Amino acid sequence: LAGAEGVEAVHLHEARPGKINALAAAMPRIDTPFVAFCDADTIYPPHYLAAAERLYADAGVASALAMDLYGDPASPANRRRMRLYARAISRLLDWQCHTGGFGQTFRTEAFRAAGGYSESQWPFVLMDHEIMHRVMKIGRVAYAEDFWCLPSPRRASRRRVRWTLPERALYHVTPYRYQGWFFYRFLARRFARRGLWGTNLRQQAWQPGGQDGPGR
Repeated sequence: LAGAEGVEAVHLHEARPGKINALAAAMPRIDTPFVAFCDADTIYPPHYLAAAERLYADAGVASALAMDLYGDPASPANRRRMRLYARAISRLLDWQCHTGGFGQTFRTEAFRAAGGYSESQWPFVLMDHEIMHRVMKIGRVAYAEDFWCLPSPRRASRRRVRWTLPERALYHVTPYRYQGWFFYRFLARRFARRGLWGTNLRQQAWQPGGQDGPGR
């Protein structure tokens, strides 16, 4: 970005470990109408921000979410997947989050009104789903067939950073008016018992206590 016209780079330091603390530290410095969070291991196409901006033309949209693709974006399988999510799934299940933190963008005022990323509100993994529950109280979430990104293949084992199949199934069938109960009374207690804290995302497979590393 160095030397790019109109681009300002601000480097911040956060002593507390974990992605959620890094994002919380950045929040006071956001002074733009929209904000996008990007992962270092994800590829974003040149039209990524323009695709998000088109979705924000609707004043009721609080967040525009990019779908994750794997392989050639122009492949028939990926094109079908994008059509399915943009035209059907995201509309039929419009109270749910259908993408991860790698593809999240927000209208800044909605992001702030929802409380942003905050360890005091949600110290566990799946922070990208929990924050969307709060943002959806402010406004709608939008998807589009041309709004996508390419995350890298994730670690083979996600045991220390994921929910169980029954927990995920319950999320999908729980109506929005009961999802506060789902996150803060049901899932939070289960995650606390299993030690699924947000800092687990920093553990790598080769580290002691990591996904598949020594100590497991």
